[in-house]
Amino acid sequence: MFLGDILRQSRINLGISQKEMADTLGVTYSFLCKVEKNEKKISLEKLQVNALKYPVEKAKGSSKKYNEL
Repeated sequence: MFLGDILRQSRINLGISQKEMADTLGVTYSFLCKVEKNEKKISLEKLQVNALKYPVEKAKGSSKKYNEL
């Protein structure tokens, strides 16, 4: 299993869209689609920084709410 597969499964389990996850990670929707298909790579460092900055519990919905954190 590759990182893209793990991200996709995690996103599905959370019930969030690719757009919501892309906004949370600070990447484009297009880039996330390619990561999930294992066509592009995303660094673990970027994922770790975002995991601390944006708690998973708050990932659902618009990225605008992160401006309030």
